Amino acid sequence: MQWLDALIQGILLGGMYAQYALGMALMFGVMRIVNIAHGDVMILLALIAVSLAGMLPVGNLTLIVLIVPIAVLVGWLLQTFILNKVVGADPLPSLIATFGLSIALQNLMLEIWSADTRSLPNSAIASESFQIGPFYVGLLPVIVLICAFVLTAGAALYSPESFHIAIDGVIHTQSLVEMSLGVAIGAITFAGSLIAFLQALSEGRKRRGVRYPQWLLLLMAILGILSGCRSARDLERFAKRHHQAFSSALDLELPKAPCDSTFLYLFERVELEQLFGLLREWMLAQIADQDKDFDQLICDGKTLRGSAAQPDGTDGATRFVTQVTLYARELGVAIAQTSFDTGESHERAALKALLSTMELEGVLIQTDALHTSAAFFSSPQSRAPTCS
Repeated sequence: MQWLDALIQGILLGGMYAQYALGMALMFGVMRIVNIAHGDVMILLALIAVSLAGMLPVGNLTLIVLIVPIAVLVGWLLQTFILNKVVGADPLPSLIATFGLSIALQNLMLEIWSADTRSLPNSAIASESFQIGPFYVGLLPVIVLICAFVLTAGAALYSPESFHIAIDGVIHTQSLVEMSLGVAIGAITFAGSLIAFLQALSEGRKRRGVRYPQWLLLLMAILGILSGCRSARDLERFAKRHHQAFSSALDLELPKAPCDSTFLYLFERVELEQLFGLLREWMLAQIADQDKDFDQLICDGKTLRGSAAQPDGTDGATRFVTQVTLYARELGVAIAQTSFDTGESHERAALKALLSTMELEGVLIQTDALHTSAAFFSSPQSRAPTCS
């Protein structure tokens, strides 16, 4: 029966780790902060509690009441002076900053408290246990496990979306302010001409049940993606945060923001080729000097993040979606784009197909070494582009 005792103790220990995991999930998944110093801050607060216990004639429950304001202060200082300066879509800056903070805190704690083991005076609850058959189970680990269940269930049942939005709004205050201004101003200037192009797109959805204009959803999606949205859920949160800004700037009566399923349905039904063509025309229309000519284009291919698919071929290679872009340096814009599935085509074929749609007499096309194959140059040139 020793294995059963080990199983029970493991489940009880898992309650403590579950609470750690919930905190990490909120930081990494919701607030998008990689805080390497999370454990060191907890140890720092524990050592402060041990020091207070030696100086003040108070019990463990009173220490909890005293340590919470200190924890809030430490968290505020960490957020204000470190995390707010490095938080963003890229997790690397916050990872590096908190890694350095972790090293500094470890050395500071060693200098002040040394490496000796310390603990708080045990209360009765820490040593109490009850018997289940031949096993004795500690009361405190059971309480910790129950708290873990309550906290996890509460996080799941208490309006997960609004809970996510509230925390996300607090942590991204600066970016939200910038995006609010961007939506309000962009809807008048930047988006003004873009709306006209989006309205020319053929409606791909069925008329029944359509609540939002197609051009509005596409505008929200474009602005949302530019602000860092990576999924339909992110677009839903973006639309909810800026619901009032969209309504006032576009002079629309929007009873509520579109949900994630609305965006997913749009993406399934939209005419992608026509949309890409309209976006290309819009980008070209933004060129200040329309008469300015260019004599070279730069080609670059990038694998789209999150597009990896399971291997389905005999070679076992993973499939990706890759985007090929032609960039005009003199104009400062990308004038053409296309994408392909690496399991069905390759970058050289995609570039040739893209060049065949353009008038490029005498234009130099700069590519990387991937395109320096004999097969590419031996084929007839389309519209006489020069490749290098």
